[in-house]
Amino acid sequence: MLVDRRRNAFPIEFIARVAIAWSLVATVLVAVHWSDMGGATLPSFDGVDRLVDVPIWLVHAALSPFVAAANAKLMALAIVSLSALLCAMMLVARIAWRLMGDEEASLAALVMAISIPVMFGLASERIDFLAWQIVCVLTAVNALMSRQPRIAGIGLGVSCAVLLAISTDGLLLVAAIFGVLALRWLRDRNARDWLVSASQSLAIASGALYALTFLLANPANYSGTVSLLHLGVFAASAVALTALSKLEPIPPAMRLGGIGLVFLGSAGAVLFAGPLGLADDQAATNAGLPIWNQGFATILQYGVTPIIGVIAAMNLAQSSRDWLRRFWGDYAIILGAALLVSVLDARFGAIACALAAAPLAWQVRHWLRAIRNMKRPAPRVLATMGVVFALLPALPMIALSAAAQV
Repeated sequence: MLVDRRRNAFPIEFIARVAIAWSLVATVLVAVHWSDMGGATLPSFDGVDRLVDVPIWLVHAALSPFVAAANAKLMALAIVSLSALLCAMMLVARIAWRLMGDEEASLAALVMAISIPVMFGLASERIDFLAWQIVCVLTAVNALMSRQPRIAGIGLGVSCAVLLAISTDGLLLVAAIFGVLALRWLRDRNARDWLVSASQSLAIASGALYALTFLLANPANYSGTVSLLHLGVFAASAVALTALSKLEPIPPAMRLGGIGLVFLGSAGAVLFAGPLGLADDQAATNAGLPIWNQGFATILQYGVTPIIGVIAAMNLAQSSRDWLRRFWGDYAIILGAALLVSVLDARFGAIACALAAAPLAWQVRHWLRAIRNMKRPAPRVLATMGVVFALLPALPMIALSAAAQV
Protein backbone atom coordinates (compact mmCIF):
# COMPACT_ATOMS: atom_id res chain seq x y z
CA MET A 1 0.00 0.00 0.00
CA LEU A 2 1.34 3.43 -0.95
CA VAL A 3 1.38 5.88 1.97
CA ASP A 4 2.43 9.43 2.78
CA ARG A 5 3.77 9.80 6.30
CA ARG A 6 3.84 13.39 7.48
CA ARG A 7 5.30 12.71 10.91
CA ASN A 8 8.98 12.95 11.82
CA ALA A 9 11.00 11.89 8.78
CA PHE A 10 13.75 10.26 10.89
CA PRO A 11 12.10 8.33 13.76
CA ILE A 12 14.09 5.98 15.97
CA GLU A 13 12.63 2.87 14.32
CA PHE A 14 13.63 4.08 10.87
CA ILE A 15 17.17 5.01 11.98
CA ALA A 16 17.55 1.62 13.65
CA ARG A 17 16.50 -0.24 10.50
CA VAL A 18 18.98 1.63 8.32
CA ALA A 19 21.74 1.44 10.95
CA ILE A 20 21.46 -2.35 11.12
CA ALA A 21 21.67 -2.66 7.36
CA TRP A 22 24.58 -0.20 7.22
CA SER A 23 26.51 -1.99 9.97
CA LEU A 24 26.31 -5.28 8.08
CA VAL A 25 27.54 -3.72 4.84
CA ALA A 26 30.22 -1.68 6.62
CA THR A 27 31.56 -4.82 8.31
CA VAL A 28 31.89 -6.58 4.98
CA LEU A 29 33.55 -3.57 3.34
CA VAL A 30 36.06 -3.18 6.15
CA ALA A 31 36.86 -6.89 6.13
CA VAL A 32 37.09 -7.32 2.37
CA HIS A 33 38.07 -3.99 0.85
CA TRP A 34 39.85 -1.83 3.41
CA SER A 35 41.84 -4.54 5.17
CA ASP A 36 44.10 -5.26 2.18
CA MET A 37 44.84 -1.67 1.13
CA GLY A 38 48.34 -0.42 1.69
CA GLY A 39 49.37 3.11 2.59
CA ALA A 40 51.35 3.40 -0.64
CA THR A 41 48.16 3.30 -2.71
CA LEU A 42 46.57 6.22 -0.90
CA PRO A 43 46.61 9.86 -2.02
CA SER A 44 48.58 12.64 -0.37
CA PHE A 45 47.00 14.57 2.49
CA ASP A 46 49.33 17.57 2.29
CA GLY A 47 46.50 19.90 1.24
CA VAL A 48 43.01 20.32 -0.13
CA ASP A 49 42.59 20.19 -3.90
CA ARG A 50 38.81 20.24 -4.11
CA LEU A 51 35.72 20.61 -1.95
CA VAL A 52 35.33 16.86 -1.41
CA ASP A 53 38.84 16.69 0.04
CA VAL A 54 37.73 18.75 3.06
CA PRO A 55 36.04 15.96 5.09
CA ILE A 56 38.90 13.54 4.34
CA TRP A 57 41.48 16.13 5.32
CA LEU A 58 39.62 16.99 8.56
CA VAL A 59 39.30 13.35 9.63
CA HIS A 60 42.94 12.72 8.76
CA ALA A 61 44.03 15.79 10.76
CA ALA A 62 42.01 14.61 13.77
CA LEU A 63 43.50 11.11 13.64
CA SER A 64 47.13 12.04 12.89
CA PRO A 65 48.18 12.82 16.51
CA PHE A 66 47.01 9.41 17.69
CA VAL A 67 47.57 7.05 14.73
CA ALA A 68 50.54 6.27 12.49
CA ALA A 69 50.59 8.23 9.22
CA ALA A 70 49.76 5.32 6.89
CA ASN A 71 46.99 4.06 9.17
CA ALA A 72 45.57 7.56 9.54
CA LYS A 73 45.25 7.85 5.75
CA LEU A 74 43.51 4.50 5.50
CA MET A 75 41.18 5.22 8.42
CA ALA A 76 40.29 8.68 7.09
CA LEU A 77 39.28 7.28 3.71
CA ALA A 78 37.33 4.43 5.32
CA ILE A 79 35.48 6.71 7.74
CA VAL A 80 34.51 9.23 5.05
CA SER A 81 33.52 6.50 2.60
CA LEU A 82 31.36 4.68 5.15
CA SER A 83 29.83 7.99 6.27
CA ALA A 84 28.86 8.72 2.67
CA LEU A 85 27.36 5.22 2.44
CA LEU A 86 25.32 5.82 5.61
CA CYS A 87 24.03 9.15 4.30
CA ALA A 88 23.06 7.59 0.97
CA MET A 89 21.31 4.64 2.63
CA MET A 90 19.40 7.01 4.95
CA LEU A 91 18.26 9.16 2.04
CA VAL A 92 17.13 6.33 -0.22
CA ALA A 93 15.42 4.50 2.66
CA ARG A 94 13.64 7.73 3.66
CA ILE A 95 11.91 7.84 0.27
CA ALA A 96 10.68 4.26 0.67
CA TRP A 97 9.74 4.77 4.33
CA ARG A 98 7.64 7.86 3.69
CA LEU A 99 5.92 6.70 0.52
CA MET A 100 5.77 2.89 0.75
CA GLY A 101 6.33 1.24 4.11
CA ASP A 102 8.74 -0.11 6.70
CA GLU A 103 9.74 -3.26 4.84
CA GLU A 104 10.39 -1.34 1.64
CA ALA A 105 12.61 1.08 3.57
CA SER A 106 14.84 -1.75 4.81
CA LEU A 107 14.85 -3.34 1.36
CA ALA A 108 15.77 -0.04 -0.32
CA ALA A 109 18.78 0.40 1.96
CA LEU A 110 19.97 -3.15 1.31
CA VAL A 111 19.29 -3.00 -2.44
CA MET A 112 21.47 0.09 -2.73
CA ALA A 113 24.17 -1.31 -0.47
CA ILE A 114 24.61 -4.55 -2.44
CA SER A 115 24.75 -2.74 -5.78
CA ILE A 116 28.20 -3.28 -7.29
CA PRO A 117 28.25 0.13 -9.10
CA VAL A 118 27.35 1.92 -5.86
CA MET A 119 30.03 0.08 -3.92
CA PHE A 120 32.52 0.97 -6.66
CA GLY A 121 31.47 4.60 -6.33
CA LEU A 122 32.10 4.49 -2.59
CA ALA A 123 35.55 2.86 -2.88
CA SER A 124 38.54 4.97 -1.89
CA GLU A 125 39.78 5.66 -5.41
CA ARG A 126 36.32 6.99 -6.43
CA ILE A 127 35.46 8.89 -3.22
CA ASP A 128 36.25 12.25 -4.81
CA PHE A 129 34.08 11.66 -7.87
CA LEU A 130 30.99 9.70 -6.97
CA ALA A 131 30.36 9.14 -3.26
CA TRP A 132 29.14 12.62 -2.39
CA GLN A 133 27.57 13.07 -5.83
CA ILE A 134 25.30 10.13 -4.99
CA VAL A 135 24.40 11.82 -1.71
CA CYS A 136 23.70 15.14 -3.47
CA VAL A 137 21.37 13.59 -6.05
CA LEU A 138 19.48 11.63 -3.38
CA THR A 139 19.17 14.79 -1.28
CA ALA A 140 17.67 16.64 -4.26
CA VAL A 141 15.17 13.84 -4.88
CA ASN A 142 14.21 13.82 -1.19
CA ALA A 143 13.48 17.54 -1.46
CA LEU A 144 10.93 16.81 -4.18
CA MET A 145 8.76 15.13 -1.52
CA SER A 146 8.38 18.36 0.44
CA ARG A 147 5.07 20.21 0.70
CA GLN A 148 6.85 23.58 1.04
CA PRO A 149 8.11 24.61 -2.42
CA ARG A 150 10.28 27.52 -1.34
CA ILE A 151 12.15 25.60 1.33
CA ALA A 152 12.41 22.52 -0.89
CA GLY A 153 13.68 24.69 -3.74
CA ILE A 154 16.47 25.96 -1.52
CA GLY A 155 17.44 22.38 -0.67
CA LEU A 156 17.36 21.41 -4.33
CA GLY A 157 19.49 24.36 -5.38
CA VAL A 158 22.09 23.81 -2.67
CA SER A 159 22.28 20.07 -3.43
CA CYS A 160 22.81 20.77 -7.13
CA ALA A 161 25.39 23.46 -6.31
CA VAL A 162 27.42 21.00 -4.22
CA LEU A 163 27.09 18.38 -6.97
CA LEU A 164 28.54 20.82 -9.52
CA ALA A 165 31.19 22.05 -7.10
CA ILE A 166 32.45 18.48 -6.96
CA SER A 167 32.49 18.18 -10.74
CA THR A 168 30.62 19.59 -13.73
CA ASP A 169 30.04 15.97 -14.76
CA GLY A 170 26.71 16.46 -13.03
CA LEU A 171 25.45 19.21 -15.35
CA LEU A 172 23.19 16.90 -17.33
CA LEU A 173 21.64 15.51 -14.16
CA VAL A 174 21.11 19.01 -12.80
CA ALA A 175 19.45 19.94 -16.08
CA ALA A 176 17.09 16.95 -15.70
CA ILE A 177 16.20 17.94 -12.13
CA PHE A 178 15.51 21.54 -13.15
CA GLY A 179 13.57 20.25 -16.15
CA VAL A 180 11.27 18.40 -13.75
CA LEU A 181 10.74 21.64 -11.81
CA ALA A 182 10.00 23.44 -15.08
CA LEU A 183 7.37 20.81 -15.94
CA ARG A 184 5.72 21.43 -12.58
CA TRP A 185 5.50 25.14 -13.36
CA LEU A 186 4.17 24.47 -16.86
CA ARG A 187 1.44 22.23 -15.45
CA ASP A 188 0.49 24.64 -12.67
CA ARG A 189 1.52 28.28 -12.40
CA ASN A 190 1.16 28.05 -8.62
CA ALA A 191 4.07 25.58 -8.62
CA ARG A 192 6.52 28.17 -9.97
CA ASP A 193 8.17 28.60 -6.56
CA TRP A 194 9.91 25.24 -7.01
CA LEU A 195 11.94 26.37 -10.03
CA VAL A 196 12.39 29.99 -8.98
CA SER A 197 13.63 29.15 -5.47
CA ALA A 198 15.90 26.37 -6.76
CA SER A 199 17.47 28.62 -9.41
CA GLN A 200 18.09 31.39 -6.89
CA SER A 201 19.70 29.07 -4.33
CA LEU A 202 21.77 27.37 -7.07
CA ALA A 203 23.23 30.72 -8.11
CA ILE A 204 23.92 31.89 -4.55
CA ALA A 205 25.28 28.55 -3.26
CA SER A 206 27.45 28.04 -6.37
CA GLY A 207 29.00 31.47 -5.89
CA ALA A 208 29.73 30.78 -2.23
CA LEU A 209 31.18 27.34 -2.93
CA TYR A 210 33.26 28.72 -5.80
CA ALA A 211 34.83 31.29 -3.47
CA LEU A 212 35.40 28.69 -0.74
CA THR A 213 36.88 26.09 -3.07
CA PHE A 214 39.09 28.61 -4.84
CA LEU A 215 40.49 29.75 -1.49
CA LEU A 216 41.15 26.18 -0.32
CA ALA A 217 42.23 24.52 -3.54
CA ASN A 218 45.45 24.45 -5.44
CA PRO A 219 44.70 26.59 -8.57
CA ALA A 220 46.71 24.17 -10.72
CA ASN A 221 44.22 21.40 -9.87
CA TYR A 222 41.13 23.60 -10.09
CA SER A 223 39.59 22.08 -13.21
CA GLY A 224 36.43 20.25 -14.09
CA THR A 225 34.38 22.34 -11.68
CA VAL A 226 32.19 25.42 -11.86
CA SER A 227 33.78 28.39 -13.64
CA LEU A 228 32.94 32.09 -13.64
CA LEU A 229 30.97 31.59 -16.85
CA HIS A 230 28.84 28.95 -15.14
CA LEU A 231 28.21 31.33 -12.26
CA GLY A 232 27.12 34.00 -14.71
CA VAL A 233 24.73 31.58 -16.42
CA PHE A 234 23.22 30.50 -13.08
CA ALA A 235 22.77 34.11 -11.95
CA ALA A 236 21.24 35.24 -15.25
CA SER A 237 18.86 32.26 -15.27
CA ALA A 238 17.76 32.98 -11.70
CA VAL A 239 17.07 36.62 -12.54
CA ALA A 240 15.17 35.72 -15.72
CA LEU A 241 13.02 33.07 -14.01
CA THR A 242 12.31 35.38 -11.08
CA ALA A 243 11.21 38.12 -13.48
CA LEU A 244 9.03 35.68 -15.41
CA SER A 245 7.36 34.49 -12.21
CA LYS A 246 6.44 38.09 -11.35
CA LEU A 247 4.46 38.30 -14.60
CA GLU A 248 2.11 35.47 -13.59
CA PRO A 249 -0.66 34.83 -14.43
CA ILE A 250 0.35 34.67 -18.08
CA PRO A 251 -0.88 32.50 -20.98
CA PRO A 252 0.58 28.96 -21.07
CA ALA A 253 2.25 29.64 -24.42
CA MET A 254 4.08 32.66 -23.01
CA ARG A 255 5.09 30.66 -19.93
CA LEU A 256 6.44 27.86 -22.13
CA GLY A 257 8.29 30.31 -24.36
CA GLY A 258 9.88 32.14 -21.44
CA ILE A 259 11.05 29.00 -19.65
CA GLY A 260 12.21 27.49 -22.94
CA LEU A 261 14.30 30.56 -23.77
CA VAL A 262 15.96 30.48 -20.34
CA PHE A 263 16.80 26.79 -20.65
CA LEU A 264 18.04 27.04 -24.23
CA GLY A 265 20.12 30.11 -23.45
CA SER A 266 21.63 28.47 -20.38
CA ALA A 267 22.40 25.27 -22.30
CA GLY A 268 24.06 27.21 -25.10
CA ALA A 269 26.20 29.22 -22.71
CA VAL A 270 27.25 26.13 -20.74
CA LEU A 271 28.19 24.29 -23.92
CA PHE A 272 30.20 27.32 -24.95
CA ALA A 273 32.03 27.08 -21.62
CA GLY A 274 33.55 23.75 -22.63
CA PRO A 275 33.06 19.98 -22.30
CA LEU A 276 30.58 18.68 -19.76
CA GLY A 277 33.34 17.23 -17.67
CA LEU A 278 34.31 13.71 -18.65
CA ALA A 279 37.19 12.60 -16.51
CA ASP A 280 40.59 13.43 -17.88
CA ASP A 281 42.73 11.66 -15.30
CA GLN A 282 44.21 8.29 -16.10
CA ALA A 283 42.88 6.67 -12.93
CA ALA A 284 39.31 7.28 -14.04
CA THR A 285 39.79 6.41 -17.71
CA ASN A 286 38.12 3.00 -17.63
CA ALA A 287 35.25 4.20 -15.44
CA GLY A 288 34.66 7.24 -17.63
CA LEU A 289 34.29 5.31 -20.88
CA PRO A 290 30.89 5.09 -22.60
CA ILE A 291 28.97 2.03 -21.51
CA TRP A 292 29.28 0.38 -24.95
CA ASN A 293 33.07 0.30 -24.46
CA GLN A 294 32.71 -1.66 -21.22
CA GLY A 295 32.58 -5.42 -20.79
CA PHE A 296 29.26 -7.25 -21.10
CA ALA A 297 29.12 -7.96 -17.36
CA THR A 298 29.57 -4.25 -16.64
CA ILE A 299 26.84 -3.32 -19.12
CA LEU A 300 24.47 -5.73 -17.39
CA GLN A 301 25.34 -4.48 -13.92
CA TYR A 302 25.05 -0.81 -14.83
CA GLY A 303 22.02 -1.09 -17.10
CA VAL A 304 19.56 -3.74 -15.91
CA THR A 305 18.91 -2.41 -12.40
CA PRO A 306 18.19 1.21 -13.48
CA ILE A 307 15.91 0.02 -16.30
CA ILE A 308 13.87 -2.05 -13.84
CA GLY A 309 13.88 0.96 -11.50
CA VAL A 310 12.45 3.22 -14.23
CA ILE A 311 9.70 0.70 -15.01
CA ALA A 312 8.91 0.32 -11.29
CA ALA A 313 8.74 4.11 -10.82
CA MET A 314 6.34 4.36 -13.75
CA ASN A 315 4.18 1.59 -12.23
CA LEU A 316 4.21 3.46 -8.93
CA ALA A 317 3.06 6.62 -10.72
CA GLN A 318 0.19 4.73 -12.34
CA SER A 319 -0.79 3.24 -8.97
CA SER A 320 -0.80 6.62 -7.21
CA ARG A 321 -2.95 9.73 -7.18
CA ASP A 322 -2.53 13.48 -6.82
CA TRP A 323 0.95 14.62 -5.79
CA LEU A 324 2.24 11.06 -5.31
CA ARG A 325 1.52 10.37 -8.96
CA ARG A 326 3.42 13.51 -9.93
CA PHE A 327 6.34 12.66 -7.63
CA TRP A 328 6.85 9.18 -9.04
CA GLY A 329 6.52 10.51 -12.57
CA ASP A 330 9.23 13.07 -11.81
CA TYR A 331 11.31 10.35 -10.18
CA ALA A 332 11.10 8.20 -13.30
CA ILE A 333 12.27 11.14 -15.43
CA ILE A 334 15.29 11.84 -13.20
CA LEU A 335 16.20 8.15 -12.99
CA GLY A 336 15.84 7.83 -16.75
CA ALA A 337 18.11 10.86 -17.22
CA ALA A 338 20.72 9.30 -14.91
CA LEU A 339 20.53 6.10 -16.95
CA LEU A 340 21.05 8.03 -20.20
CA VAL A 341 24.03 9.88 -18.72
CA SER A 342 25.52 6.56 -17.60
CA VAL A 343 25.37 5.37 -21.20
CA LEU A 344 27.74 8.23 -22.11
CA ASP A 345 29.84 7.93 -18.95
CA ALA A 346 29.67 4.60 -17.14
CA ARG A 347 30.66 6.16 -13.82
CA PHE A 348 27.15 7.57 -13.51
CA GLY A 349 25.80 4.04 -13.39
CA ALA A 350 26.45 4.23 -9.66
CA ILE A 351 24.10 7.23 -9.34
CA ALA A 352 21.48 5.54 -11.52
CA CYS A 353 21.64 2.35 -9.42
CA ALA A 354 21.37 4.37 -6.19
CA LEU A 355 18.28 6.17 -7.50
CA ALA A 356 16.78 2.86 -8.65
CA ALA A 357 16.96 1.38 -5.14
CA ALA A 358 13.68 2.86 -3.82
CA PRO A 359 11.34 1.81 -6.65
CA LEU A 360 13.24 -1.47 -7.03
CA ALA A 361 12.59 -2.25 -3.35
CA TRP A 362 8.86 -1.87 -3.99
CA GLN A 363 9.13 -4.09 -7.07
CA VAL A 364 11.13 -6.76 -5.22
CA ARG A 365 8.58 -6.89 -2.40
CA HIS A 366 5.82 -7.22 -4.99
CA TRP A 367 7.70 -10.09 -6.63
CA LEU A 368 8.35 -11.83 -3.30
CA ARG A 369 4.65 -11.74 -2.50
CA ALA A 370 3.88 -13.35 -5.84
CA ILE A 371 6.58 -16.00 -5.28
CA ARG A 372 5.11 -16.93 -1.89
CA ASN A 373 1.79 -17.62 -3.57
CA MET A 374 3.35 -20.04 -6.07
CA LYS A 375 2.59 -23.66 -5.20
CA ARG A 376 4.90 -25.46 -7.61
CA PRO A 377 8.60 -25.51 -6.60
CA ALA A 378 10.11 -25.17 -10.08
CA PRO A 379 8.43 -21.84 -10.96
CA ARG A 380 9.22 -20.59 -7.47
CA VAL A 381 12.92 -21.35 -7.88
CA LEU A 382 13.03 -19.74 -11.33
CA ALA A 383 11.22 -16.65 -10.07
CA THR A 384 13.61 -16.36 -7.10
CA MET A 385 16.57 -16.58 -9.48
CA GLY A 386 14.97 -13.80 -11.51
CA VAL A 387 14.82 -11.57 -8.43
CA VAL A 388 18.49 -12.26 -7.72
CA PHE A 389 19.34 -11.40 -11.33
CA ALA A 390 17.44 -8.10 -11.03
CA LEU A 391 19.49 -7.18 -7.95
CA LEU A 392 22.84 -8.50 -9.21
CA PRO A 393 22.60 -8.77 -13.01
CA ALA A 394 26.22 -9.76 -13.49
CA LEU A 395 26.17 -12.52 -10.84
CA PRO A 396 25.64 -15.42 -13.29
CA MET A 397 28.59 -14.32 -15.43
CA ILE A 398 30.77 -13.79 -12.38
CA ALA A 399 29.87 -17.25 -11.05
CA LEU A 400 30.57 -18.90 -14.41
CA SER A 401 33.89 -17.08 -14.72
CA ALA A 402 34.92 -18.17 -11.24
CA ALA A 403 33.91 -21.75 -11.96
CA ALA A 404 35.91 -21.76 -15.18
CA GLN A 405 39.04 -20.68 -13.34
CA VAL A 406 38.80 -23.46 -10.77
